[in-house]
This record gives sequence, structure tokens and C-alpha cells, in this order.
Amino acid sequence: MSEELATKLSNCPNRGYVIAPAGYGKTHLIALAVRAAGGRQLILTHTFAGVNSIKTKMTLLGVPASKYQVDTIASWALRLCLAYPKSSGWATENPTSKQWGKLYESCSGLLKKQFIRHVVSATYTGVYVDEYQDCSDSQHSLVCALADLFPCRILGDPLQAIFDFEDGKPVDWNASVYPTFDCLGELDTPWRWKQAEAHELGAWLKEARKKIELGQKIDLVGGLPRSVIRVATATAFLEAKQYSSLCDQLGRHCINSQPPPPLAH
Repeated sequence: MSEELATKLSNCPNRGYVIAPAGYGKTHLIALAVRAAGGRQLILTHTFAGVNSIKTKMTLLGVPASKYQVDTIASWALRLCLAYPKSSGWATENPTSKQWGKLYESCSGLLKKQFIRHVVSATYTGVYVDEYQDCSDSQHSLVCALADLFPCRILGDPLQAIFDFEDGKPVDWNASVYPTFDCLGELDTPWRWKQAEAHELGAWLKEARKKIELGQKIDLVGGLPRSVIRVATATAFLEAKQYSSLCDQLGRHCINSQPPPPLAH
């Protein structure tokens, strides 16, 4: 499945997405697709830890370094804007947390200029964006500007967004991704747990994800894998909003939970 999907990603002529839950082999898939590519690919993610993870996988699978450049969206956008300060209207080398949204807007505008389009198109033949669920709307606009230049493949899990941006919520897949990107496939094997021989836990997590996707409750009382240990906690342990949201997802099993008694000395 990975080889076939990797070929599909590599041959994608325009915009495409892959639903890729955590631990299902997303980084491996990107490396296989880049290895099969005919030109240099730009690979963007959100953290330097993610950059290192992708580079490590590329090396492990023997992908030539000449075939790719891996960077964070933030670093790549900042470097491009600073390289052309007059055209981008950007000269701040160390943006504050509230300035990043404006930087992405400046970069999106810069990518619409013909000479920049020529430079970027001459440097890369395609782009991959990892962990797409963590993109903000302004980052999504930047990615769409890149997608106007060459094939754009995005990978992520819309159920997995973890970042909270000051300029708004993470990109809405229903409104911004599904209507304009083609579905190339979905990863369905929990490799992280399979390779760790934690098959029961992997299967349970896969089923739990499916229930969340369908808007169903997750039962944390019965049917748990043997490797999962339940620890009760007082409601004061979580902020009210977090607690309410968590209880709603879990079918309110935790409403009357009390902390376990202290261990005897």
C-alpha cells in the first residue's frame, strides 16, 4: 500500500491530500514519494523536531539529499521574504508571535510576483506539507500560492490539530482542503504500535479514532487494552473548559471521578 500510494503522490499533477494519523507511516510515505520523484522537492513542516525526523527517514531510505529541501514553514517563509525585502515589504528578522500571520501574508503576496515564481519554480518541482492539521489559515494561503506553481501534496489528520494560533484556529479541512485538493488516499495501518508489538493498543486507538470521526463516544471504562491504566482525577485537576470538553468526548464517565487515595507509607 505504501509503495502504491507513494507513487500516486509522486505522480500527482496538481493538489492532493492524504489522511495520515499519527504513527501510521506518514514520514515513511513522504520519503518513498520523494525518492520516486524526478526533481527536487520542497518539504515543509512545523517544528525543527519534524525537520530532523524527516531528514533521518530520508537518510534511512537512501534518498539523495539533492532530491529535497526540508524546512519549517516559518523559516522558509521568513528567509524568502528577507531575501527580497523591497518586493515582500518585510524586513523584520525576528518576528514576534503576533507578527507571523503578517509574515505569511507577505510571503503569499511575494509568491504572486512573476520573477519570484520563476525563481521558486526553477528551484523545486513540487512541494509536500507535513502535519497539515496544524496549519493556520495564513499558512494555508501560503501553501495555496505554492500550489499555483507546481504539484502540492499535503499530509495530516484533521482530528489531530494540537496548535492554537493567536491569529485564529487551525485550517478548516471541510472549508479549505476538501473542496480544492484531491484525495490521494488514507493510511490505515498503525505501524508504530505494530512494530512495537502492541497490536491490541494499536487496534483500540484505530477504533477510537473512527468513533471520534463519526461523532460517537469513547468508552474508557470497558474494553480497554491491557496496556492502558485508568487513573482517576479530581475535576479541579483540569481547567473547567478542558474538563467539560473531555467529559463530552468520553461520554461523561469522568464526572464523578475522585483522585485515588494516597499511598500508604
